[in-house]
Amino acid sequence: MKVKITIGFLSVLVVALFVLLGVQQQLPIYVHKEVKKSTFWVAHTFDAIMNLTNTRAFFLSNFQLIAEENNSQSFHEMLSNIERLLDDNISQTNNIKKIRALLSDPNDDNKVQIYIIINEMISMEAMLFKARIETLEEINNLLNSRG
Repeated sequence: MKVKITIGFLSVLVVALFVLLGVQQQLPIYVHKEVKKSTFWVAHTFDAIMNLTNTRAFFLSNFQLIAEENNSQSFHEMLSNIERLLDDNISQTNNIKKIRALLSDPNDDNKVQIYIIINEMISMEAMLFKARIETLEEINNLLNSRG
């Protein structure tokens, strides 16, 4: 629930920025679409980062118990949610497949590998998030230079 509120707040904040600048009525339709699309991808990427971070926290808190049925099932559900969220990113989908393969033998070395892969996934999404925020900033700068 907290994540959805944060994503909604982030989206509203970005849209409000453009409304407050007073440029909303003056922009061509394609600019509106670009702003909307960019805002969606910022929120989507933020959602992915939050899901991955929560999954990592769950994994760490259950590190020794991950082989047990209940914990393993919860972790698999978390992975499935992430997989649905990132199904357009082949690299991330492959990382989830690697994690599932490592879970088939949950020894300590494999658990460390899982942790490393999750961290890499978060780093990849963080880079995307930064790039998408920069895209919104560029749009904002272009809009400000018009006036």
